[in-house]
Amino acid sequence: MASTSSDHTWTSGDFEHPNEQLRWSITVGLVFAFLLSTVAVGLRFLARRLAGGRLYLDDWLMLVALLFKYGCSIGVTTLLYNGLGSHIDTIPPKNLEWYFKVRNKTTDNKRRDC
Repeated sequence: MASTSSDHTWTSGDFEHPNEQLRWSITVGLVFAFLLSTVAVGLRFLARRLAGGRLYLDDWLMLVALLFKYGCSIGVTTLLYNGLGSHIDTIPPKNLEWYFKVRNKTTDNKRRDC
């Protein structure tokens, strides 16, 4: 049977709804990815140092990619806790306003790049 908006047990805008466990799972996954990638890059630099070899372009590019990974993960987490993946009627107005500001800035930048 299709669910209607009156079937849910949370009140509109209280941001306590069934996606809370999903948010937690995604956050745990992102933290794990943070740790794994940081340890991998750190071990790569340590191995180069212990072997007495110099750092090549691929080592530095890996470090740059790690910084981009940090930025993407932080962005996803921020958006996730401000409404990403939620039904619009469960997002508090202050979070919704913030979410649309971020989305519009991203969309405006893409329009200028074209």
